[in-house]
Amino acid sequence: MRVIFAIALIALTGCVTDRTPEAQATRRFNDCMDSTLASFGPISFATQDARLKAAEICRDVMKQ
Repeated sequence: MRVIFAIALIALTGCVTDRTPEAQATRRFNDCMDSTLASFGPISFATQDARLKAAEICRDVMKQ
């Protein structure tokens, strides 16, 4: 019973830390970068200039 309680507590702690404004903004920024850059599955194809342009496009996401 204690093991189940410990596992549930760890799971809930992980969910709570994801609700911080910083974590949410980071997730939105990463989602924006993923949708802006060309990719094939988990592999992203972008030069440094393309990443900088995508970051400029997505910087407003962090302000929300």
